[in-house]
Amino acid sequence: MMMKLDMRKAYDLVEWDLLITLLKAYGFNEVWCGWIVACISTVSFNVLINGEPTANFKPSRGIRQEDPLSPVLFILMSNALSFLVEKAVLNNEIKGIKLNRTCPTLSHCLFADDTVIYGEASCEEAGKILDILQQYGAITGQ
Repeated sequence: MMMKLDMRKAYDLVEWDLLITLLKAYGFNEVWCGWIVACISTVSFNVLINGEPTANFKPSRGIRQEDPLSPVLFILMSNALSFLVEKAVLNNEIKGIKLNRTCPTLSHCLFADDTVIYGEASCEEAGKILDILQQYGAITGQ
């Protein structure tokens, strides 16, 4: 079985508090976390309504698409999904696939905001993958 996932509005839904928690878990110190918060939280927007700009407003989540830091931050967020899948593989809840007898098991691939999860075609494994995706969604808002 193969499931292809596409994260909807991937950059727009990044929760800043979770991002900082993950950065700290990866070993970033308070100074680095502060710099990253400054980079993602100092932006403001306005929109045009009938050709007139509204007052500026600040977002409370999300990372900018054009920002060179955004892909790296999104990858850090995506690693949470990778961790959940790897944990399920280690617990023999997901089998993954083997391309041949000597290759390691392939359970998932991540590329930008696309993810492919490989597993045995069974109701149990499909259910476990769904559980993982629901857990990831609850954690990240994706």
